[in-house]
Amino acid sequence: MSLPNFFWLRQPLLSIERLTHCLSTGHIEELLSDQHVSEAIRIAAPGLNTQELLNATLSPKVAETRLKYLLRMSTRCTPFGLFAGGTVGYIDTSSILDFTNRQARPHHRLDMQVLTELAYDLSNRPELQHQLRYVTNQTVYQVGQRLRYTEKHWLDGQWHYFSSEVPAESSILKVG
Repeated sequence: MSLPNFFWLRQPLLSIERLTHCLSTGHIEELLSDQHVSEAIRIAAPGLNTQELLNATLSPKVAETRLKYLLRMSTRCTPFGLFAGGTVGYIDTSSILDFTNRQARPHHRLDMQVLTELAYDLSNRPELQHQLRYVTNQTVYQVGQRLRYTEKHWLDGQWHYFSSEVPAESSILKVG
């Protein structure tokens, strides 16, 4: 087995050095005016007004929330909205990691739960049902005169899987 010649590197949006510098000099608004920082906070907390975060007379709760977001986007590499990013690097005889001119480009995709609920809602609309394409369940297997398969249903915001079976009638066997 050969190892790949690339690596994936995940990095927080802000450096800890930049955060500590802004906190120690009292220039936290410098961070909050950064377009990438304000967009990351706006997506993470849509109800939080990013302009309000620049206000010097914040309530203690909002000030604490602001600090928590800044700490997270400076110290954690785990993906949470736009608080961290990643890049691909290549392994060679020598490698140089330079983070001074990195470009943050957000990559958006629909949440799987939202997409599933949308598909479920659309599939239950009578005016659209004639346009749907159905495919054979790939889990089907025959046991004697019965067909067994795994079904899944979207219920209470999550998938539920269960086994089902039907008689192995000739009309069903022709479809598969």
